[in-house]
Amino acid sequence: MMNKFRGPDDDNFNIVSAKIAEIFEKAQTLEHRTPDERTCMISLSTKYEEGKDRNPKRVSGTCEWFLKHPMFRKWHREGTGVLLWVTAGPGCGKSVLCKALLDEGLVAPDEPTVRTFSTCYFFFKDDDPDRCSGADALRAILHQLFTQRPALLTHAMLDFENHGERFRDMFGILWNILMKATADPDAGLVVCVLDALNGCEGPTREALIEKLAGFYLAQHKRKPNLKFLVTSRPYADIKAAFCYVVDDLPSINLEGDKESASIGKEIDLVIEYEIPRITRDRSLNKETQEFLVKHLKSMDNRTYLWLHLILDEIQRSLESSQRQLRQLLKEIPSSVDTAYERILNRVTDSKLVKKARGLLHIFVSAERPLTLQEINIALAILEKFENGENCTSENDLETDSLDTFEQKVQSL
Repeated sequence: MMNKFRGPDDDNFNIVSAKIAEIFEKAQTLEHRTPDERTCMISLSTKYEEGKDRNPKRVSGTCEWFLKHPMFRKWHREGTGVLLWVTAGPGCGKSVLCKALLDEGLVAPDEPTVRTFSTCYFFFKDDDPDRCSGADALRAILHQLFTQRPALLTHAMLDFENHGERFRDMFGILWNILMKATADPDAGLVVCVLDALNGCEGPTREALIEKLAGFYLAQHKRKPNLKFLVTSRPYADIKAAFCYVVDDLPSINLEGDKESASIGKEIDLVIEYEIPRITRDRSLNKETQEFLVKHLKSMDNRTYLWLHLILDEIQRSLESSQRQLRQLLKEIPSSVDTAYERILNRVTDSKLVKKARGLLHIFVSAERPLTLQEINIALAILEKFENGENCTSENDLETDSLDTFEQKVQSL
């Protein structure tokens, strides 16, 4: 391809020439790395690509609720020093969203003046020993940053020389290296995406939240070339950890129960896209495909987690007739049960287990859906009963305010 510029003052020429110079500088730096520098990079390497790529691509038309959200648009416009926390329940598509933001360049700055730009990411997963700590995340971010900006590796070498490969597990030192590297004038703008913070193990999660919140508070004193986008489930302990440091943290909360209509429309798009794709090799006739699409779209309380399990079962099945597929769809809830059983088993605190079990028993035994206040009263009665205390009227109960109780229910 040929491209002609008007002259050295052409804006497009400035962008292209800066990129060519950057590529040349990077190639020279990589070629002249010392053995210690290569060893340092190896010690920082992790399988962060696998964490991202295990998630499917977003279907066209999905994730629009987020991309159009004013908080995201503001975060995207801000040049430096910004933190955005995004919360949503299980199965709302947070990881698919993060993959789309990265793969489609949706976190890249719009301003043409930002010519040096790096994107780093980490997807936590609590059942993977290599992707469940704050140190794992910082190693991955530093490895990506030093790969994209090789000259910044100098900021890690003193700590590497002092501690050897042990520094890869030193959370505080890794954070300090990130701060020093991104403060370098040659760093340009660095955007970090951290997905599923709830999957980070307890002690390092608290340390990471403290660092992120402290970084946010310090931004009015300095303007680092760094910003974060963090997703998690809306757990009370994560919110409390952030609020302990900063009260007004910019956040987006997608409440699945209150915004099920918008999520449902996105899930409909995914169903319409995926059914023809996964049944293409099965020679299912159009009528059967339309039956599957209509049946799945008619079901209530759908989430991305539910849909992922459903589509996986349909794809692995050898059934091809409407009757056989109808029977298969009746049997699928067992796989959904297994997925949620794994979620329930992550609760290890004995007090929380007792409360969560009591709450679940109330839901299961109710003859009709209960209001939040009715659940509040029922749980208070149950706690009185289990403690051997008398309860003759509502005045004997110690109930929470509805706002507080709603958060407690979500967390349990």
